[in-house]
Amino acid sequence: MTNKKAPDQPIERVVIGQIVGAFGLRGQVKVKQVSAFESRFDEGNIVFIDGKKHTIEKSQFHKGRPLLKLSGMNTMSEAELFQWKELEAEGEPDLSEDEFLISELIDMKVVTVEGEELGTVTSVDDYPAHEVVVINKQILVPMVSEFIKDIDLDNHVMTVQLIYGMRPGEE
Repeated sequence: MTNKKAPDQPIERVVIGQIVGAFGLRGQVKVKQVSAFESRFDEGNIVFIDGKKHTIEKSQFHKGRPLLKLSGMNTMSEAELFQWKELEAEGEPDLSEDEFLISELIDMKVVTVEGEELGTVTSVDDYPAHEVVVINKQILVPMVSEFIKDIDLDNHVMTVQLIYGMRPGEE
């Protein structure tokens, strides 16, 4: 899936992280990652802070967080000015056939393997073990193959296998 827009349409920017602090003396920044695609933080990529373009000159992960050296930031003082700012990238990442964006799941119709309609996906929440699909703000389904049996992006339908206790009132 490639983001191809007409030449006269601007490419949408998406938030990929938030700068949470400076690191070291050479202007590196620590980033709280909100994109599931670590490749967004690769060296040479272009990112935006407050609309200003920066190139990722150096990238590494430190204690599970991206640690970036961005163009235009050469000292700790310069990097500290960007604390709490959002880091954006242009367009959607290239996805393989079996990958999708969380935003594509929101409002998706959900049915059980037996064909019962449960409602729609209201959110996908990030839990320590894995993400959880929230259906109608009340049914929580772990996003693992044991429970999520199929995601049909073309027809906008998710098929799930529920177990006892997942529905409200089943305890």
